[in-house]
Amino acid sequence: MLFCAVILINQNTTTIFSMKKIIFLLLFPIWLQAQSDTLKGFNKQDFNIYVDIAPLFFAAPAFTAGVGVEYNRFQLGVLFIRGKSLPNSFKNLVFTGADKVDFNQVRSEEVVFKAFLKKSRKGFYLGGLANFTEYRAVNKLNNETKTIPGLNLDAFVGYRWFPFKKYFYIDPALGFTTNVNKKDPISFANEKFTFKSGLGLGPFLFVGARFPIFRKK
Repeated sequence: MLFCAVILINQNTTTIFSMKKIIFLLLFPIWLQAQSDTLKGFNKQDFNIYVDIAPLFFAAPAFTAGVGVEYNRFQLGVLFIRGKSLPNSFKNLVFTGADKVDFNQVRSEEVVFKAFLKKSRKGFYLGGLANFTEYRAVNKLNNETKTIPGLNLDAFVGYRWFPFKKYFYIDPALGFTTNVNKKDPISFANEKFTFKSGLGLGPFLFVGARFPIFRKK
């Protein structure tokens, strides 16, 4: 599959693609390949579109929704996460020294990739994702806010299981996460805190359904 992605990050800004641009980047190369039946071994009927959620984020609480495409042994898509708070259990996974800082909004886009051992895209797989997140801190005394951009890179091993026939799947996984943000202190509301450094080990969970893009003749 032909796929090109460019991530530009400088010392002051993390660039986050808009939803339309991300979906376009995912679907356009698939559409180009689908127009040609001359590629060796190419099978239109093997293209799937999928939708999913990440239930572990419900504890934040946060809403999640994912969409993407599958072909051969591979899955590629985006997951959108929207939350109205960041409880201490999640805050301590991201920041150090932010116990007294309140967050009233979390917006995240994840680019998710999975490579399966089987062409049926069942069973074991290796996965990775890039998580672009904006955390909005709020000072409840004067309603001052500050948006803090962050980037995490994750790698995991999982297993896809189809409990209900061939469409609906569950993807539990276990892997490592690390942030690639600056470790400089962040000042806000008379508090100073930093992004947490080092590797973290944790679970991943995706629940979704996949459907064929092209009908069989």
